[in-house]
Amino acid sequence: MPIPSSARRCTPAVLAALLLALPVRAAPPASQPATDDRARLAVVGFDIAAEVDARDAWVAVAFEEVLTWKLRRSAQLCTMPTIRAHQGRMELTDDPNQPPPWPRVLGELGMTHWLSGRCTGTPASMSVTLRLARLSSAGGAVATTEIGPARLSDVLEGARTWILGELAPSAPASTAVPPPVMPTDSLTALEYFSRAVLAVRQERVAEALRLADDAIDVDPRFRAAHGLVAQLELRTGRAGRGAATRRLRAVLSSAQSGGDTLDRANAELALSMIAQADGFADGARVRAETALALATEARDVFGQIAALGWLGDLALAQAQALATADGDADRDAVRARLEDSRAWQQQLIALLEHIGDRLATMPALSKLAMTCERLGDAPAALALHERVLTLSRELGSKPHEATAWMQLGQHYRMRGQWSEAINATRRCAELAGEAAQPALHIALAELHAGAGQDAEALRYYESAHAALRDSPELMSQFVCLREMARMQRKLDRRADARRSLQDALDIARVLELPEREALEQELAALKRGD
Repeated sequence: MPIPSSARRCTPAVLAALLLALPVRAAPPASQPATDDRARLAVVGFDIAAEVDARDAWVAVAFEEVLTWKLRRSAQLCTMPTIRAHQGRMELTDDPNQPPPWPRVLGELGMTHWLSGRCTGTPASMSVTLRLARLSSAGGAVATTEIGPARLSDVLEGARTWILGELAPSAPASTAVPPPVMPTDSLTALEYFSRAVLAVRQERVAEALRLADDAIDVDPRFRAAHGLVAQLELRTGRAGRGAATRRLRAVLSSAQSGGDTLDRANAELALSMIAQADGFADGARVRAETALALATEARDVFGQIAALGWLGDLALAQAQALATADGDADRDAVRARLEDSRAWQQQLIALLEHIGDRLATMPALSKLAMTCERLGDAPAALALHERVLTLSRELGSKPHEATAWMQLGQHYRMRGQWSEAINATRRCAELAGEAAQPALHIALAELHAGAGQDAEALRYYESAHAALRDSPELMSQFVCLREMARMQRKLDRRADARRSLQDALDIARVLELPEREALEQELAALKRGD
Protein backbone atom coordinates (compact mmCIF):
# COMPACT_ATOMS: atom_id res chain seq x y z
CA MET A 1 0.00 0.00 0.00
CA PRO A 2 1.58 3.35 -0.99
CA ILE A 3 1.98 6.34 1.29
CA PRO A 4 -1.20 8.47 1.11
CA SER A 5 -0.73 11.87 -0.52
CA SER A 6 -1.88 13.62 2.61
CA ALA A 7 1.06 12.10 4.47
CA ARG A 8 3.47 13.00 1.66
CA ARG A 9 2.38 16.62 1.89
CA CYS A 10 3.03 16.76 5.66
CA THR A 11 6.06 18.89 6.69
CA PRO A 12 6.30 18.72 10.51
CA ALA A 13 8.21 21.22 12.65
CA VAL A 14 11.95 20.77 12.86
CA LEU A 15 14.21 21.35 15.89
CA ALA A 16 16.35 24.36 14.97
CA ALA A 17 19.27 23.41 17.19
CA LEU A 18 19.65 20.08 15.45
CA LEU A 19 19.43 21.66 12.02
CA LEU A 20 22.07 24.24 12.83
CA ALA A 21 24.44 21.40 13.69
CA LEU A 22 23.99 19.68 10.34
CA PRO A 23 26.74 20.01 7.75
CA VAL A 24 25.93 22.00 4.63
CA ARG A 25 25.35 19.55 1.81
CA ALA A 26 25.73 20.27 -1.84
CA ALA A 27 22.52 20.05 -3.80
CA PRO A 28 22.05 16.73 -5.60
CA PRO A 29 22.93 16.93 -9.28
CA ALA A 30 19.91 17.39 -11.50
CA SER A 31 19.46 14.45 -13.82
CA GLN A 32 17.05 13.35 -16.50
CA PRO A 33 15.29 10.02 -15.94
CA ALA A 34 16.56 7.11 -17.96
CA THR A 35 14.45 6.22 -20.96
CA ASP A 36 11.66 3.93 -19.81
CA ASP A 37 9.62 2.37 -22.58
CA ARG A 38 7.66 0.00 -20.35
CA ALA A 39 3.89 -0.02 -20.58
CA ARG A 40 2.31 2.07 -17.82
CA LEU A 41 -0.68 0.21 -16.43
CA ALA A 42 -3.53 1.03 -14.06
CA VAL A 43 -5.65 -1.78 -12.60
CA VAL A 44 -8.88 -0.10 -11.57
CA GLY A 45 -12.62 -0.12 -12.19
CA PHE A 46 -13.34 -3.79 -11.42
CA ASP A 47 -16.84 -4.75 -10.33
CA ILE A 48 -18.85 -7.87 -9.51
CA ALA A 49 -21.41 -9.61 -11.67
CA ALA A 50 -25.07 -8.80 -11.05
CA GLU A 51 -25.80 -12.25 -9.64
CA VAL A 52 -23.08 -11.96 -6.98
CA ASP A 53 -24.21 -11.03 -3.47
CA ALA A 54 -23.55 -7.32 -2.87
CA ARG A 55 -21.89 -8.25 0.42
CA ASP A 56 -19.12 -9.83 -1.65
CA ALA A 57 -18.23 -6.56 -3.41
CA TRP A 58 -14.93 -6.71 -1.54
CA VAL A 59 -13.82 -9.44 -3.96
CA ALA A 60 -13.49 -6.87 -6.77
CA VAL A 61 -11.41 -4.60 -4.51
CA ALA A 62 -9.27 -7.56 -3.47
CA PHE A 63 -8.70 -8.49 -7.10
CA GLU A 64 -7.57 -4.95 -7.96
CA GLU A 65 -5.32 -4.63 -4.92
CA VAL A 66 -3.65 -8.05 -5.11
CA LEU A 67 -3.17 -7.99 -8.87
CA THR A 68 -1.63 -4.52 -8.58
CA TRP A 69 0.55 -5.81 -5.73
CA LYS A 70 1.78 -8.66 -7.93
CA LEU A 71 2.33 -6.53 -11.04
CA ARG A 72 4.20 -3.83 -9.12
CA ARG A 73 6.70 -6.56 -8.27
CA SER A 74 7.12 -7.42 -11.96
CA ALA A 75 9.75 -5.02 -13.25
CA GLN A 76 8.65 -5.64 -16.85
CA LEU A 77 5.75 -3.20 -16.30
CA CYS A 78 5.24 0.19 -14.67
CA THR A 79 2.09 -0.39 -12.62
CA MET A 80 0.35 2.44 -10.78
CA PRO A 81 -0.77 2.04 -7.14
CA THR A 82 -4.56 1.90 -7.06
CA ILE A 83 -4.79 4.71 -4.52
CA ARG A 84 -3.11 7.12 -6.94
CA ALA A 85 -5.76 6.41 -9.56
CA HIS A 86 -8.53 7.17 -7.07
CA GLN A 87 -6.77 10.33 -5.87
CA GLY A 88 -6.42 11.49 -9.45
CA ARG A 89 -10.10 10.95 -10.08
CA MET A 90 -10.98 13.01 -7.02
CA GLU A 91 -8.69 15.82 -8.21
CA LEU A 92 -10.51 15.95 -11.54
CA THR A 93 -14.02 15.70 -10.08
CA ASP A 94 -16.02 18.93 -10.17
CA ASP A 95 -19.38 17.29 -9.40
CA PRO A 96 -19.22 14.40 -6.87
CA ASN A 97 -22.24 12.86 -8.57
CA GLN A 98 -20.46 12.79 -11.93
CA PRO A 99 -16.86 11.65 -11.55
CA PRO A 100 -14.83 11.80 -14.77
CA PRO A 101 -14.48 8.56 -16.75
CA TRP A 102 -11.46 6.42 -16.00
CA PRO A 103 -9.85 6.80 -19.45
CA ARG A 104 -9.64 10.56 -19.00
CA VAL A 105 -8.26 10.27 -15.45
CA LEU A 106 -5.67 7.66 -16.34
CA GLY A 107 -4.61 9.57 -19.44
CA GLU A 108 -3.90 12.67 -17.36
CA LEU A 109 -1.91 10.48 -14.95
CA GLY A 110 0.29 9.31 -17.80
CA MET A 111 -0.94 5.73 -18.11
CA THR A 112 -0.74 3.95 -21.45
CA HIS A 113 -3.01 1.01 -20.54
CA TRP A 114 -6.05 0.37 -18.39
CA LEU A 115 -7.08 -3.03 -17.05
CA SER A 116 -10.66 -3.40 -15.83
CA GLY A 117 -12.96 -6.36 -15.47
CA ARG A 118 -15.77 -8.21 -13.76
CA CYS A 119 -15.57 -10.85 -11.05
CA THR A 120 -18.02 -13.74 -10.70
CA GLY A 121 -18.31 -16.37 -7.99
CA THR A 122 -16.54 -16.68 -4.66
CA PRO A 123 -12.83 -16.76 -3.75
CA ALA A 124 -13.01 -20.56 -3.62
CA SER A 125 -14.32 -20.77 -7.19
CA MET A 126 -14.33 -17.57 -9.18
CA SER A 127 -14.06 -16.37 -12.75
CA VAL A 128 -12.97 -13.01 -14.09
CA THR A 129 -13.44 -11.25 -17.40
CA LEU A 130 -10.48 -8.98 -18.13
CA ARG A 131 -10.51 -5.99 -20.46
CA LEU A 132 -7.16 -4.41 -21.36
CA ALA A 133 -7.49 -1.07 -23.16
CA ARG A 134 -4.72 0.92 -24.82
CA LEU A 135 -5.35 4.52 -23.77
CA SER A 136 -2.98 6.16 -26.21
CA SER A 137 -4.63 4.81 -29.36
CA ALA A 138 -7.40 6.74 -31.06
CA GLY A 139 -9.71 3.76 -31.08
CA GLY A 140 -8.78 2.50 -27.63
CA ALA A 141 -7.58 -0.92 -28.82
CA VAL A 142 -8.87 -3.62 -26.49
CA ALA A 143 -7.84 -7.16 -25.63
CA THR A 144 -10.10 -9.38 -23.55
CA THR A 145 -9.90 -12.76 -21.89
CA GLU A 146 -11.71 -14.90 -19.34
CA ILE A 147 -9.99 -16.83 -16.57
CA GLY A 148 -11.54 -19.41 -14.27
CA PRO A 149 -13.39 -20.81 -12.55
CA ALA A 150 -10.59 -21.46 -10.10
CA ARG A 151 -9.33 -20.38 -6.71
CA LEU A 152 -8.74 -16.64 -6.31
CA SER A 153 -4.97 -17.12 -6.08
CA ASP A 154 -4.90 -19.15 -9.30
CA VAL A 155 -7.09 -16.64 -11.16
CA LEU A 156 -4.81 -13.81 -10.04
CA GLU A 157 -1.71 -15.65 -11.22
CA GLY A 158 -3.42 -16.38 -14.53
CA ALA A 159 -4.28 -12.70 -14.88
CA ARG A 160 -0.68 -11.67 -14.15
CA THR A 161 0.67 -14.10 -16.74
CA TRP A 162 -1.83 -12.93 -19.38
CA ILE A 163 -1.07 -9.23 -18.82
CA LEU A 164 2.68 -9.75 -19.03
CA GLY A 165 2.16 -11.69 -22.23
CA GLU A 166 0.11 -8.84 -23.69
CA LEU A 167 2.27 -5.91 -22.57
CA ALA A 168 5.79 -7.29 -22.14
CA PRO A 169 6.07 -10.44 -24.28
CA SER A 170 9.76 -9.91 -25.09
CA ALA A 171 10.86 -8.27 -21.83
CA PRO A 172 13.41 -10.19 -19.75
CA ALA A 173 12.09 -11.65 -16.52
CA SER A 174 12.90 -9.76 -13.35
CA THR A 175 16.05 -10.85 -11.54
CA ALA A 176 14.51 -9.95 -8.18
CA VAL A 177 13.43 -12.61 -5.70
CA PRO A 178 9.98 -13.79 -6.89
CA PRO A 179 7.18 -12.56 -4.62
CA PRO A 180 4.87 -15.02 -2.92
CA VAL A 181 1.68 -15.89 -4.74
CA MET A 182 -0.42 -13.78 -2.35
CA PRO A 183 0.37 -11.04 0.20
CA THR A 184 -1.47 -13.14 2.79
CA ASP A 185 -2.44 -16.80 2.97
CA SER A 186 -5.70 -15.97 4.75
CA LEU A 187 -8.80 -15.11 2.72
CA THR A 188 -10.39 -13.74 5.88
CA ALA A 189 -7.49 -11.34 6.41
CA LEU A 190 -7.66 -10.36 2.74
CA GLU A 191 -11.38 -9.64 3.06
CA TYR A 192 -10.82 -7.37 6.08
CA PHE A 193 -7.96 -5.61 4.29
CA SER A 194 -9.98 -5.10 1.10
CA ARG A 195 -12.88 -3.64 3.07
CA ALA A 196 -10.36 -1.34 4.80
CA VAL A 197 -9.04 -0.15 1.43
CA LEU A 198 -12.60 0.54 0.27
CA ALA A 199 -13.19 2.55 3.46
CA VAL A 200 -10.03 4.58 2.82
CA ARG A 201 -11.23 5.39 -0.70
CA GLN A 202 -14.46 6.69 0.83
CA GLU A 203 -12.63 8.67 3.57
CA ARG A 204 -14.04 6.47 6.37
CA VAL A 205 -10.77 6.43 8.28
CA ALA A 206 -12.00 5.08 11.63
CA GLU A 207 -13.69 2.14 9.91
CA ALA A 208 -10.59 1.52 7.80
CA LEU A 209 -8.43 1.35 10.94
CA ARG A 210 -10.77 -1.12 12.61
CA LEU A 211 -10.86 -3.38 9.55
CA ALA A 212 -7.10 -3.27 9.02
CA ASP A 213 -6.63 -4.17 12.70
CA ASP A 214 -8.96 -7.13 12.15
CA ALA A 215 -6.84 -8.24 9.19
CA ILE A 216 -3.72 -8.19 11.37
CA ASP A 217 -5.48 -10.13 14.12
CA VAL A 218 -6.15 -12.89 11.59
CA ASP A 219 -2.70 -12.77 9.95
CA PRO A 220 -0.04 -10.99 12.03
CA ARG A 221 2.44 -11.34 9.13
CA PHE A 222 0.26 -9.38 6.66
CA ARG A 223 2.69 -6.52 5.85
CA ALA A 224 0.29 -4.51 3.70
CA ALA A 225 -2.21 -4.38 6.57
CA HIS A 226 0.50 -3.31 9.04
CA GLY A 227 1.61 -0.60 6.64
CA LEU A 228 -1.93 0.66 6.20
CA VAL A 229 -2.53 0.79 9.96
CA ALA A 230 0.73 2.68 10.53
CA GLN A 231 -0.13 5.26 7.88
CA LEU A 232 -3.66 5.73 9.20
CA GLU A 233 -2.35 6.03 12.76
CA LEU A 234 -0.02 8.79 11.63
CA ARG A 235 -2.96 10.61 10.05
CA THR A 236 -5.24 10.26 13.05
CA GLY A 237 -2.71 10.33 15.89
CA ARG A 238 -4.47 7.29 17.34
CA ALA A 239 -1.44 5.58 18.84
CA GLY A 240 1.30 8.15 18.52
CA ARG A 241 4.43 8.13 16.42
CA GLY A 242 6.18 5.64 18.72
CA ALA A 243 3.66 2.89 17.98
CA ALA A 244 3.77 3.63 14.26
CA THR A 245 7.58 3.52 14.34
CA ARG A 246 7.60 0.10 15.99
CA ARG A 247 5.07 -1.21 13.50
CA LEU A 248 6.97 0.14 10.50
CA ARG A 249 10.28 -1.24 11.77
CA ALA A 250 8.65 -4.65 11.99
CA VAL A 251 7.38 -4.24 8.41
CA LEU A 252 10.88 -3.23 7.30
CA SER A 253 12.46 -6.25 8.98
CA SER A 254 9.89 -8.61 7.48
CA ALA A 255 10.34 -7.07 4.02
CA GLN A 256 14.11 -7.45 4.26
CA SER A 257 13.73 -11.11 5.20
CA GLY A 258 11.27 -11.66 2.37
CA GLY A 259 13.30 -9.78 -0.23
CA ASP A 260 10.45 -7.32 -0.91
CA THR A 261 12.17 -4.14 -2.10
CA LEU A 262 8.94 -2.19 -2.58
CA ASP A 263 7.76 -2.78 0.98
CA ARG A 264 11.22 -1.81 2.23
CA ALA A 265 11.07 1.46 0.28
CA ASN A 266 7.58 2.30 1.59
CA ALA A 267 8.60 1.58 5.18
CA GLU A 268 11.80 3.64 4.89
CA LEU A 269 9.84 6.61 3.53
CA ALA A 270 7.23 6.43 6.29
CA LEU A 271 9.98 6.15 8.93
CA SER A 272 11.64 9.20 7.36
CA MET A 273 8.46 11.20 7.91
CA ILE A 274 8.33 10.13 11.54
CA ALA A 275 12.00 11.03 12.04
CA GLN A 276 11.34 14.49 10.61
CA ALA A 277 8.32 14.95 12.88
CA ASP A 278 10.50 14.00 15.86
CA GLY A 279 13.14 16.55 14.87
CA PHE A 280 15.77 14.16 13.51
CA ALA A 281 16.29 15.87 10.17
CA ASP A 282 19.53 14.13 9.28
CA GLY A 283 18.04 10.70 9.98
CA ALA A 284 14.96 11.65 7.97
CA ARG A 285 17.12 12.57 4.98
CA VAL A 286 19.12 9.33 5.16
CA ARG A 287 15.96 7.21 5.27
CA ALA A 288 14.40 9.16 2.39
CA GLU A 289 17.52 8.70 0.27
CA THR A 290 17.46 4.99 1.12
CA ALA A 291 13.82 4.83 0.00
CA LEU A 292 14.77 6.51 -3.27
CA ALA A 293 17.63 4.08 -3.85
CA LEU A 294 15.39 1.08 -3.17
CA ALA A 295 12.64 2.37 -5.46
CA THR A 296 15.20 2.99 -8.20
CA GLU A 297 16.61 -0.52 -7.75
CA ALA A 298 13.12 -1.97 -8.10
CA ARG A 299 12.33 0.28 -11.09
CA ASP A 300 9.36 1.56 -9.11
CA VAL A 301 8.61 4.93 -10.70
CA PHE A 302 5.92 5.76 -8.16
CA GLY A 303 8.19 5.05 -5.23
CA GLN A 304 10.78 7.33 -6.81
CA ILE A 305 8.17 10.08 -7.20
CA ALA A 306 7.17 9.83 -3.54
CA ALA A 307 10.79 9.86 -2.32
CA LEU A 308 11.88 12.75 -4.56
CA GLY A 309 8.93 14.87 -3.45
CA TRP A 310 9.66 14.19 0.21
CA LEU A 311 13.38 14.91 -0.17
CA GLY A 312 12.48 18.29 -1.66
CA ASP A 313 10.15 18.97 1.28
CA LEU A 314 12.84 17.98 3.79
CA ALA A 315 15.32 20.44 2.31
CA LEU A 316 12.71 23.21 2.36
CA ALA A 317 11.94 22.47 6.01
CA GLN A 318 15.62 22.64 6.88
CA ALA A 319 15.98 25.98 5.09
CA GLN A 320 12.96 27.37 6.93
CA ALA A 321 14.23 26.19 10.31
CA LEU A 322 17.66 27.71 9.70
CA ALA A 323 16.13 31.00 8.59
CA THR A 324 13.86 31.32 11.64
CA ALA A 325 16.08 29.86 14.35
CA ASP A 326 18.45 32.80 14.45
CA GLY A 327 18.17 36.29 13.02
CA ASP A 328 21.84 36.05 12.05
CA ALA A 329 21.47 32.67 10.36
CA ASP A 330 24.09 31.80 7.79
CA ARG A 331 22.49 32.90 4.52
CA ASP A 332 24.77 30.60 2.57
CA ALA A 333 23.53 27.61 4.58
CA VAL A 334 19.89 28.59 3.98
CA ARG A 335 20.53 29.07 0.29
CA ALA A 336 22.35 25.74 0.06
CA ARG A 337 19.30 23.94 1.41
CA LEU A 338 17.00 25.84 -0.95
CA GLU A 339 19.23 24.88 -3.87
CA ASP A 340 19.18 21.31 -2.56
CA SER A 341 15.39 21.37 -2.60
CA ARG A 342 15.30 22.90 -6.07
CA ALA A 343 17.50 20.10 -7.42
CA TRP A 344 15.29 17.39 -5.90
CA GLN A 345 12.18 19.10 -7.26
CA GLN A 346 13.70 19.38 -10.73
CA GLN A 347 14.39 15.65 -10.73
CA LEU A 348 10.82 15.00 -9.62
CA ILE A 349 9.36 17.17 -12.38
CA ALA A 350 11.58 15.54 -15.01
CA LEU A 351 10.29 12.13 -13.93
CA LEU A 352 6.64 13.26 -13.86
CA GLU A 353 6.93 14.79 -17.30
CA HIS A 354 8.67 11.68 -18.59
CA ILE A 355 5.71 9.49 -17.66
CA GLY A 356 3.17 12.17 -18.65
CA ASP A 357 1.53 12.70 -15.24
CA ARG A 358 0.14 16.20 -15.74
CA LEU A 359 -1.94 16.15 -12.55
CA ALA A 360 1.11 15.71 -10.33
CA THR A 361 3.28 17.97 -12.50
CA MET A 362 1.17 21.05 -11.75
CA PRO A 363 1.65 21.15 -7.95
CA ALA A 364 5.30 20.15 -8.40
CA LEU A 365 5.85 23.11 -10.74
CA SER A 366 4.05 25.42 -8.30
CA LYS A 367 6.26 24.31 -5.41
CA LEU A 368 9.37 24.78 -7.53
CA ALA A 369 8.16 28.27 -8.47
CA MET A 370 7.84 29.22 -4.80
CA THR A 371 11.31 27.82 -4.12
CA CYS A 372 12.71 29.92 -6.97
CA GLU A 373 11.02 32.97 -5.47
CA ARG A 374 12.75 32.32 -2.15
CA LEU A 375 16.02 32.06 -4.05
CA GLY A 376 15.36 35.43 -5.67
CA ASP A 377 15.01 33.94 -9.16
CA ALA A 378 11.86 35.81 -10.19
CA PRO A 379 12.13 35.11 -13.96
CA ALA A 380 12.34 31.35 -13.35
CA ALA A 381 9.42 31.52 -10.91
CA LEU A 382 7.26 33.42 -13.40
CA ALA A 383 8.04 30.95 -16.17
CA LEU A 384 7.03 28.07 -13.88
CA HIS A 385 3.76 29.74 -12.87
CA GLU A 386 2.96 30.25 -16.55
CA ARG A 387 3.66 26.57 -17.25
CA VAL A 388 1.19 25.63 -14.50
CA LEU A 389 -1.41 27.91 -16.07
CA THR A 390 -0.88 26.33 -19.48
CA LEU A 391 -1.24 22.82 -18.05
CA SER A 392 -4.41 23.74 -16.16
CA ARG A 393 -5.98 25.11 -19.34
CA GLU A 394 -5.06 21.97 -21.23
CA LEU A 395 -6.78 19.94 -18.52
CA GLY A 396 -9.95 21.97 -18.95
CA SER A 397 -10.41 22.05 -15.17
CA LYS A 398 -11.75 25.30 -13.74
CA PRO A 399 -10.53 24.60 -10.17
CA HIS A 400 -6.99 23.91 -11.39
CA GLU A 401 -6.98 27.00 -13.60
CA ALA A 402 -8.36 29.15 -10.78
CA THR A 403 -5.55 27.96 -8.51
CA ALA A 404 -2.97 28.72 -11.21
CA TRP A 405 -4.29 32.28 -11.61
CA MET A 406 -4.26 32.76 -7.83
CA GLN A 407 -0.61 31.71 -7.57
CA LEU A 408 0.31 33.93 -10.50
CA GLY A 409 -1.44 36.83 -8.78
CA GLN A 410 0.52 36.19 -5.60
CA HIS A 411 3.75 36.22 -7.61
CA TYR A 412 2.92 39.65 -9.05
CA ARG A 413 1.77 40.94 -5.67
CA MET A 414 5.11 40.07 -4.04
CA ARG A 415 6.79 42.33 -6.61
CA GLY A 416 4.36 45.22 -6.34
CA GLN A 417 3.05 44.64 -9.86
CA TRP A 418 -0.43 45.65 -8.81
CA SER A 419 -2.15 45.77 -12.20
CA GLU A 420 -0.95 42.28 -13.17
CA ALA A 421 -1.83 40.94 -9.72
CA ILE A 422 -5.33 42.40 -9.90
CA ASN A 423 -5.97 40.98 -13.37
CA ALA A 424 -4.76 37.51 -12.35
CA THR A 425 -6.83 37.48 -9.15
CA ARG A 426 -9.93 38.68 -11.02
CA ARG A 427 -9.50 35.80 -13.46
CA CYS A 428 -9.23 33.45 -10.49
CA ALA A 429 -12.46 34.84 -9.05
CA GLU A 430 -14.26 34.32 -12.37
CA LEU A 431 -13.35 30.64 -12.33
CA ALA A 432 -13.64 29.87 -8.61
CA GLY A 433 -16.77 28.61 -6.88
CA GLU A 434 -19.18 30.68 -4.82
CA ALA A 435 -17.64 29.65 -1.50
CA ALA A 436 -14.28 31.17 -2.47
CA GLN A 437 -15.66 34.57 -3.50
CA PRO A 438 -15.46 36.38 -0.12
CA ALA A 439 -11.79 35.47 0.36
CA LEU A 440 -10.99 36.44 -3.22
CA HIS A 441 -12.80 39.76 -2.83
CA ILE A 442 -10.72 40.46 0.27
CA ALA A 443 -7.60 39.66 -1.75
CA LEU A 444 -8.74 41.98 -4.54
CA ALA A 445 -9.45 44.71 -1.99
CA GLU A 446 -5.92 44.39 -0.61
CA LEU A 447 -4.46 44.58 -4.12
CA HIS A 448 -6.44 47.70 -5.00
CA ALA A 449 -5.39 49.26 -1.70
CA GLY A 450 -1.77 48.46 -2.54
CA ALA A 451 -2.26 50.15 -5.91
CA GLY A 452 -3.67 53.25 -4.18
CA GLN A 453 -7.17 52.64 -5.55
CA ASP A 454 -9.05 53.21 -2.30
CA ALA A 455 -12.57 53.40 -3.76
CA GLU A 456 -12.16 50.05 -5.54
CA ALA A 457 -10.63 48.54 -2.41
CA LEU A 458 -13.63 49.68 -0.37
CA ARG A 459 -16.05 48.23 -2.91
CA TYR A 460 -14.47 44.79 -2.64
CA TYR A 461 -14.29 44.91 1.17
CA GLU A 462 -17.99 45.84 1.29
CA SER A 463 -18.85 43.02 -1.12
CA ALA A 464 -16.93 40.48 0.96
CA HIS A 465 -18.52 41.70 4.19
CA ALA A 466 -22.02 41.48 2.71
CA ALA A 467 -21.38 37.86 1.77
CA LEU A 468 -19.96 37.04 5.21
CA ARG A 469 -22.39 38.99 7.39
CA ASP A 470 -24.58 36.00 8.28
CA SER A 471 -21.75 33.47 8.42
CA PRO A 472 -19.79 32.25 11.47
CA GLU A 473 -16.57 33.66 9.94
CA LEU A 474 -16.15 36.38 12.56
CA MET A 475 -12.44 36.90 11.92
CA SER A 476 -13.01 37.53 8.22
CA GLN A 477 -15.86 39.90 9.08
CA PHE A 478 -13.53 41.73 11.45
CA VAL A 479 -10.88 42.16 8.75
CA CYS A 480 -13.45 43.52 6.31
CA LEU A 481 -14.91 45.99 8.82
CA ARG A 482 -11.53 47.20 10.03
CA GLU A 483 -10.30 47.82 6.50
CA MET A 484 -13.62 49.32 5.42
CA ALA A 485 -13.26 51.87 8.21
CA ARG A 486 -9.76 52.78 7.08
CA MET A 487 -10.79 53.14 3.45
CA GLN A 488 -13.87 55.17 4.41
CA ARG A 489 -11.75 57.45 6.54
CA LYS A 490 -9.31 58.02 3.68
CA LEU A 491 -12.26 58.80 1.40
CA ASP A 492 -13.58 61.29 4.01
CA ARG A 493 -16.67 59.20 4.79
CA ARG A 494 -16.25 59.66 8.51
CA ALA A 495 -19.77 58.65 9.60
CA ASP A 496 -19.47 55.38 7.69
CA ALA A 497 -16.00 54.90 9.13
CA ARG A 498 -17.32 55.26 12.69
CA ARG A 499 -20.03 52.66 12.10
CA SER A 500 -17.62 50.20 10.49
CA LEU A 501 -15.05 50.73 13.23
CA GLN A 502 -17.65 50.24 15.96
CA ASP A 503 -18.77 46.97 14.37
CA ALA A 504 -15.15 45.84 14.07
CA LEU A 505 -14.56 46.71 17.72
CA ASP A 506 -17.62 44.70 18.79
CA ILE A 507 -16.21 41.61 17.06
CA ALA A 508 -12.73 42.26 18.47
CA ARG A 509 -14.20 42.27 21.99
CA VAL A 510 -16.10 39.03 21.38
CA LEU A 511 -12.96 37.36 20.02
CA GLU A 512 -10.74 39.06 22.61
CA LEU A 513 -8.38 40.25 19.89
CA PRO A 514 -5.27 42.18 20.91
CA GLU A 515 -6.21 44.93 18.43
CA ARG A 516 -9.23 46.02 20.44
CA GLU A 517 -7.37 48.64 22.50
CA ALA A 518 -5.96 50.30 19.39
CA LEU A 519 -9.41 50.23 17.79
CA GLU A 520 -10.93 51.89 20.85
CA GLN A 521 -8.41 54.71 20.58
CA GLU A 522 -9.00 55.04 16.85
CA LEU A 523 -12.77 55.17 17.36
CA ALA A 524 -12.42 57.80 20.10
CA ALA A 525 -10.29 59.93 17.78
CA LEU A 526 -12.92 59.64 15.05
CA LYS A 527 -15.66 60.72 17.42
CA ARG A 528 -13.58 63.74 18.50
CA GLY A 529 -13.15 64.67 14.87
CA ASP A 530 -9.38 64.15 14.87
